[in-house]
Amino acid sequence: MAAGDVVDQRAQRRCRSGRFNTFAAHLCSGHSARYQADRGALDIAFHARHLAGKTDMRPRFQAQLRIQQAYLEQLFETFPHALTLRDLNGRLIRANAEFSRLFRYSVQEAIGVDIDRLIGAPGSDPSTGIDRPLSSESRMWRQMRRRRRDGSLVDVSHTGSPLTVDGKAVAFYEVYHDLTQQLRAEATISEQQKLLEAFFTQSLDGFFFMMLDRPIRWNDQADKEKLLDYIFTHQRITKVNGAMIAEYGMKQSEILGLTPADFYSHDQAHGRAAWRALFDAGRLHAVTHERRGDGSPMLIEGDYVCLYDADGRITGHFGIQRNISERARQEEALRESEEKFAKAFRSSPLPMSIATLEEGRFIEVNEAFLRDVGLPREEVIGRRAHDLGLWREPVAREELVHRLQRDGMVRRYEFEARTRLRERQINQIWAEKINLGGQDCLLDIVWDVTDSKANEEAMRRSRQELRDLAARLQTVREEERTRIARELHDELGQALTGLKMDLSWVRGRLPRTQSDLSDRLLNSITRLDGTVDSVRRIATELRPGVLDLLGLVAAIEWQSQEFFRRTGIETDLDLQSDDSPVDDVRATTIFRILQEALTNVARHAGATMVRIGVLQTRDELRLVVADNGRGITPVELAGRTSLGLIGIRERAIACGGVLEIAGQPGEGTRVEVRIPSRVLETQEAVA
Repeated sequence: MAAGDVVDQRAQRRCRSGRFNTFAAHLCSGHSARYQADRGALDIAFHARHLAGKTDMRPRFQAQLRIQQAYLEQLFETFPHALTLRDLNGRLIRANAEFSRLFRYSVQEAIGVDIDRLIGAPGSDPSTGIDRPLSSESRMWRQMRRRRRDGSLVDVSHTGSPLTVDGKAVAFYEVYHDLTQQLRAEATISEQQKLLEAFFTQSLDGFFFMMLDRPIRWNDQADKEKLLDYIFTHQRITKVNGAMIAEYGMKQSEILGLTPADFYSHDQAHGRAAWRALFDAGRLHAVTHERRGDGSPMLIEGDYVCLYDADGRITGHFGIQRNISERARQEEALRESEEKFAKAFRSSPLPMSIATLEEGRFIEVNEAFLRDVGLPREEVIGRRAHDLGLWREPVAREELVHRLQRDGMVRRYEFEARTRLRERQINQIWAEKINLGGQDCLLDIVWDVTDSKANEEAMRRSRQELRDLAARLQTVREEERTRIARELHDELGQALTGLKMDLSWVRGRLPRTQSDLSDRLLNSITRLDGTVDSVRRIATELRPGVLDLLGLVAAIEWQSQEFFRRTGIETDLDLQSDDSPVDDVRATTIFRILQEALTNVARHAGATMVRIGVLQTRDELRLVVADNGRGITPVELAGRTSLGLIGIRERAIACGGVLEIAGQPGEGTRVEVRIPSRVLETQEAVA
């Protein structure tokens, strides 16, 4: 009897009354027969006990019965799943060791207890409770969640069936199979399937399956040309991802179902050759010329692999491909660029060379280089610049190499060289570090600037003489211009800036329906910007009346309040003063620098908070204005077109002070001015 086979055995035994009773036993040859074995075991055990009490058994039959009972007892206890027998009221009559292992109750604890109360999960549906009455013919199987002794839950499959005598159910036996590992494996498989599907759908490369209507056998005995005819009309796109759809510029519904004949309608021979190579090798990496949905050409690079059935027949293939048209254009552009560089290198009228960075051995030089050094190519290539004596001071080349290693490029580096025409020649070199074959090299272009240097020195002396001659006249003229321009800047400039902020405030609060008025206000603000720029070109300083009335500290407080009122930007004041006297010039300077700094914050910073700090001592006046805006850039800081920054700098310098402006992108700008409190002794010191 093979493992798992079930055999029905029937026997008749005479009772004391003389009537023969018939009982049936379903014997299972192995534990793997999950349901037959437990049913047979319980049937035999029950009927054996029943018959033992009613029938005078002959010794031989009793011995056989004891053997069968022992076997069935062992089968019950060694059954690989939790096996129970319960009465009609749901109380447990018997349980095997696997039940104890699964639910963590000892058999003694479980016997006599209602099984639904023992292992029933909280909140379970009563309609699926394990104590649901079963008819004598009913069997059931379901998946459920049961509770262990420690309160933890376990997923099980539950199989139950009644145990009948004379057609009536006298008990129920049930099998519980632990599904933890199975469900975990199913969850893992499901997650892997989701990941694979996500990889398929979200890949930046085009993924697709192209399946045949029926499998084909592709071998040396097959008529491959005839098979290709079939393939080109009966192999179809069955699944694609978004990247594939985007490559062809088509909709999914348009691309599904397409055949090789559709993809290669422009070049059937090319397509058939590619398909033949794929099916011959089973896999293929290829670059093919294909067409988008609109007919435009594209270059496709792809990897393809055939799919086979159990008989080794080809059922289709899977492909991963990408549009490399742009890459091909870039490679072609690079090749053309390299050709252009080679032509420019060879034909340049300036000496050019490529040499190893450390040793300086020449790898390539142009004709202009050979002309200057007065040597043939074979005496230059492979030799060092030091060997040829081209650098009068070798330490100068060491400095060039150091700067190249640090910065990667050097511009306008000057050194003294020896050439065929001059013993001492001043050269200016532009060099860049490049990598050739994994080795650091330098590419350089050299100018002979000997004559231009002499001309520059003569011109510098001439210009200095003219500058000295005009210095006094320019000083007088600039003093008068500064006075007039500052008056225009400090009053008119601030008024225009205030007007701009008011207009911006009004525009920012206009309803969306008044677009014409908003546009007109924006136009006015733009014109004001132009006017402010014009004023800033001629204006620098006006005498502020608030200083005369309130003094410096009070004027700063007033200005911060006025700034908040006009812009809505919060201000944080930190005023520290020892009440030392401040002359009008310095008070005006500090006040106007504050105004200009706040104007810049309102116009350019995009800030929500400004911190103003003033320190007034006997020796020094210090003003700090810091915002939390976008931060001034180095380009803006170094610009020469901002009259605001120029005005601040001029005011500070005019009083012998120091101006520091620093900004970090996204962290704001900080303006700090330090001015001596005491009057400088001479006007020259002020300058």
